[in-house]
Amino acid sequence: MDAPGVIHHVIIRGIEKGAIFRDQADREDFIRRLEALIPETQTRCYAWVLMRNHADFLLPQWSVPPGKGERSAAANDFLIEH
Repeated sequence: MDAPGVIHHVIIRGIEKGAIFRDQADREDFIRRLEALIPETQTRCYAWVLMRNHADFLLPQWSVPPGKGERSAAANDFLIEH
């Protein structure tokens, strides 16, 4: 559902409940790239949590739906790494 005011619960899960990060450095790299991506794409992130085998994000509706228009360089880097 995508309507004004809707907040999306976005989940990333490891395959077969496996870890989503190789180690602490990988986890920190994910956070660093997320910190760059959020302001560059002018996306609000109301809440997030990183667990061993999954991550949760609360995000508002997108002004440009995923897959529409051009992705930023930060978004491309983020997607390539994970």
